[in-house]
Amino acid sequence: MAFSNRVYYCYDTVNLKREFDRLAAAAAVPLVLLLACGGGDPQNASPPAPDLPEWEVSSEPLLTIGIADGDSSYQFFQVSAGLRLEDGTIVVANTGTNELRFYDADGRFLRTVGRLGGGPGEFQGLTSVYSLNRDTLTTLDRAMRRSYFDSEGRLLGSINLEIPGETDYPALVWLYRSYWVDGVAPGEERIRFARYLDRLPPLLGDPAYWYVRVDLAENLWVSDGMEPDGTRRHWTVYDSTGIAVARASLPARFEMLETAGSSVLGRWRDELDIEFVQILGLEKPSVMGQARPPVRRDADTLALGPEAMAEIVAEMRSVLRNTVMVQELHWSDHQ
Repeated sequence: MAFSNRVYYCYDTVNLKREFDRLAAAAAVPLVLLLACGGGDPQNASPPAPDLPEWEVSSEPLLTIGIADGDSSYQFFQVSAGLRLEDGTIVVANTGTNELRFYDADGRFLRTVGRLGGGPGEFQGLTSVYSLNRDTLTTLDRAMRRSYFDSEGRLLGSINLEIPGETDYPALVWLYRSYWVDGVAPGEERIRFARYLDRLPPLLGDPAYWYVRVDLAENLWVSDGMEPDGTRRHWTVYDSTGIAVARASLPARFEMLETAGSSVLGRWRDELDIEFVQILGLEKPSVMGQARPPVRRDADTLALGPEAMAEIVAEMRSVLRNTVMVQELHWSDHQ
């Protein structure tokens, strides 16, 4: 799974909190620094808002790859992961055959990489594929081996992994506290996303574990369960600071593999459990025209108490979230 190449400049948020009241008159600067780091204690994370915007998922797929009978290049078995490269190429981890399959942006088959085995470029239970940057893919298999490929599928090398504490599910999912997390490769990325998970508010209900899917904008999609009729699965989407930003629902037979900008890549099963790779459209409400609470701009803002300052903090968070969303939509639309 690829993530945006961003640089986070974090400052000493603990000391900023201690100086909060004393520096209230000049709080605009430290508040911006604190928010840029996604600061805040986990226990202070806000609960989901009751009137979250709904991200609409298209009822018909934008693209479907797969057939029930015929060319084996279009028959899938145990698809475990998938992603899209910068040029629109779709890469699918077909675990049942231990292959990486490449398709162009229109769904036409390009090539197959790998097979069952222990040699270079082979897999022993392929489970995951991630994009490290524009031109490098990395895969993981159940033999705890990480292999590296270029964007054309040529092998660059491989290493054997040792991940203490993650031996039960080292590659497919990540168990962190009460969360099953999908979309974060083993390594340093998980240290950063552990902080994001710690910021989630106490979740309603009493399941033993919550399933979380990470998207390319580093949002956390938390599964809220099925419709009573079993036709759709509901999600609440949180940003990296633990703030709920949206709700969405996906077809129950559709398993999300990658979410980026205005579309969702996933595996869909028909009534006979035949697998297909699909792309669904994702429409997010425009944040530019949404009404927001007014901000006080009179002279009294130079000497604010904690309550008034908290109101401005909430407004600033809203502005920054909206700014990030607009930026993500722009880059998605313009590749």
